[in-house]
Amino acid sequence: MNRVYYYFEDNEQRGPLGIDQLKSIGLKPETLVWAEGFDDWKPARDVVELSILFKIPPSPSISSTPSAPSKRGGKETKFIQVKPNKVNSTIEIWQNFGWEMLGTPQEIKTQDVQVFTGQDKDGTEHYDTKRGEHYVKITFQRDKSMHHYDKLVELENIYYSSPPSKPSEPEKPSAFGCLWSILTVAGLIMWVIPGVVIIIWRLVRHKGVKKAYQEEYAQYQKNYPIWEKEYKNWDDKCKNALREAKSMI
Repeated sequence: MNRVYYYFEDNEQRGPLGIDQLKSIGLKPETLVWAEGFDDWKPARDVVELSILFKIPPSPSISSTPSAPSKRGGKETKFIQVKPNKVNSTIEIWQNFGWEMLGTPQEIKTQDVQVFTGQDKDGTEHYDTKRGEHYVKITFQRDKSMHHYDKLVELENIYYSSPPSKPSEPEKPSAFGCLWSILTVAGLIMWVIPGVVIIIWRLVRHKGVKKAYQEEYAQYQKNYPIWEKEYKNWDDKCKNALREAKSMI
């Protein structure tokens, strides 16, 4: 029987896949993998059977962070980044879907960076300040063999689903914006006829633009109540999913 492997990618455990399947997805040498019989996760390049995919000799094994999946179904791990003031509420929500926090949340702060934007003829250099990031990294793990696992995953997907798109209100057109007002005045100053032509052309064109706006706005007024209803239904589904998950933990 051919051995199958789990692999760790984008902060998620995936698999199991055979060697041919791992080759087809473009497995990288540094990707962490695990198979039955392993004590821990290890880079794919360190596995003899997988090293042939990269045409490099396997190197000595090293210890890795993720926990190996158990025979009962394994564990999945996720890393998320949240604002410092959202740590407690995030932990509470994720625990409702069966996730357990691993270790201690890590607060990450990066320094501001000066980005070069250009230089004047006299040699003066200009920079913009790119603000550093400030967030907290939290690691969660969930056992796939836990009771109600499939249902909790379903409820989690509902809770974190995207809301319906809000319709955009069309912008009301103006017969004479700032630029066209300047051109009209300039035309009248230089010669009366060019200024009059600009005024007539803008008024004629504005009539068509205004009609198109009225049609778009009428459609917007029609779509907005529909979106409000869809958004309320989505919000209710999310709240119900969280409530049901709480009752199962």
